[in-house]
Amino acid sequence: MTLYTRKGDDGNTSSLNGTVYRKNDTVIEVNGLIDELLVAVQKAKLTIKDPKLFRQWEKIVEALYLLGAEISNGKVSGLNKCIDKGFIEKLEHLIDEYYVQSNSFQYFTTIQALECEEARVRTRKLERVLTSMLRQERLRQTAYGYINRLSDFLFTMSVYLEKEYTQN
Repeated sequence: MTLYTRKGDDGNTSSLNGTVYRKNDTVIEVNGLIDELLVAVQKAKLTIKDPKLFRQWEKIVEALYLLGAEISNGKVSGLNKCIDKGFIEKLEHLIDEYYVQSNSFQYFTTIQALECEEARVRTRKLERVLTSMLRQERLRQTAYGYINRLSDFLFTMSVYLEKEYTQN
């Protein structure tokens, strides 16, 4: 067996449920953005020293995989698990727990904060594309809300880590 199939050479690809899409379809674009965000989140996670906080970053990775599955499947039915309000509530709890007052415009100078900020920027890019899917009712409000809250969490982490690493 080889890695390549040549099936995508015509500009099409298949999703998890077997639906064939053009490679420039929104579904494929969104899953590419989720892949980019996953890499950024996992890089940022490597800078986290607190074991409790590190475990929470694992939950973010899980949620992004669930979002990718939901987008690929086109719906949540048929999936074993999906992003629910509990995922959002957990992020809100973490935001409240780690919130540090910042200036109206925050500069980041530490690698830890910059890794989180890169993940936040990628989250915002994903959110802009997901907005169209939400408006077209191709995405659940809860999944969209999670991405919105993830952006808030990542900013909170950027500020928190900047203060942590510049004070030590």
